[in-house]
Amino acid sequence: MVLEIAVHTMVAIQSPRDARVPKDEREQLIELRATRLAFYVLLSGMHSIGGQSEVMWPAVRANRRTKKEQARGCEPAPQKQ
Repeated sequence: MVLEIAVHTMVAIQSPRDARVPKDEREQLIELRATRLAFYVLLSGMHSIGGQSEVMWPAVRANRRTKKEQARGCEPAPQKQ
């Protein structure tokens, strides 16, 4: 990736007029497909994180003591199930 950035920079410096040419249909189609794929990857990652939080939240809450309980040095109250 670093090499790609360096090559793009060198090409832009050598021929700045070519760097400002608008994208043709093929480049736009490639970008559209890449964006669509990236959206689904992001969506599935967010969904899996959200699913984990729904599964893990009751366990986290059960192990957490309230500030009042910490101040008194008490054990947490038993959770209703």
